[in-house]
Amino acid sequence: MQKNLTLKLDEHLIIKAKQKALGSGKSLSKLVTNFLRKFCSQETDIEKSRKIALKYMEEGFHLGKPLSREEMYDRG
Repeated sequence: MQKNLTLKLDEHLIIKAKQKALGSGKSLSKLVTNFLRKFCSQETDIEKSRKIALKYMEEGFHLGKPLSREEMYDRG
């Protein structure tokens, strides 16, 4: 379902945007739609960090060679 969106923009900006849209063979509406689609599909820094953290949790960390029982409880 499509809905209309009203924007308040500087008249000079609207004229330039319409000229650029015309030059690319697309409507201004189509260009804005494509921009918003791309903008909304970009991951935020938080989403990227979350994915990395989940990957590390799934894979685990390599902390060196495992200790033997004697080494683990060596109190000396």
